[in-house]
Amino acid sequence: HEAGLQITGYYSYDEPHFMYNRSYLGDHLLDNFGLVYNFKQQRVIDDYLYEFEIDTDYKRFDIDYWSNSTGTVGDVKNEIFNLRLLGGIQLTDNVKLKSGYGYRYIEDHKGGLTSTTGALGYDRIQEYQYIPLLAEIKSPVGSLDGTLKLEYDYIYYGKNESKLSQSGSSDLEFRNDDGYMVKASYKFPYLGFNFEPYYIFQSVEESNTVSSSYEPSN
Repeated sequence: HEAGLQITGYYSYDEPHFMYNRSYLGDHLLDNFGLVYNFKQQRVIDDYLYEFEIDTDYKRFDIDYWSNSTGTVGDVKNEIFNLRLLGGIQLTDNVKLKSGYGYRYIEDHKGGLTSTTGALGYDRIQEYQYIPLLAEIKSPVGSLDGTLKLEYDYIYYGKNESKLSQSGSSDLEFRNDDGYMVKASYKFPYLGFNFEPYYIFQSVEESNTVSSSYEPSN
């Protein structure tokens, strides 16, 4: 069992040519935090080492919103929950391969907020299910006995809920099942703790069309 604190140093969400969200730790020092929990269990079968893993994290952070058409809004609360169920095998002494199931939930809390142009905000929920492909590679760097993790996730299910009733319209629900994620991290022990700087990139294509509306690629 492993539990820890997660800090979001920089977050960027873009819908090209329309809007973006940004969050910098320096601007939201006490807001960009989260929790991590990980469980692993290993078993030797026919001289091969297999590992089962449950990996979860929750993070909340404040973002600043900007759009050419709807103005700006500051200090908007966002939340992200991630869950991965993984199984893998020790391929060599230094390499472990895993795959399984992943789930990612994002909630953008703009409901009840008003932008600088007078536009009314609304909450938006994005859910993704994906297949992760992960390699863990023992990679000592100097005195650091660390593990490099490289991951590619194929998104096969995506749903976007726009709570437009909060701004006087009807709620809309879209599907965007075409996307991927790329992740990288380096985990190393130091002074009795584990540190793991990480990077995540996600790309999702535009959704289907509902009531003449759609979610653009992001």
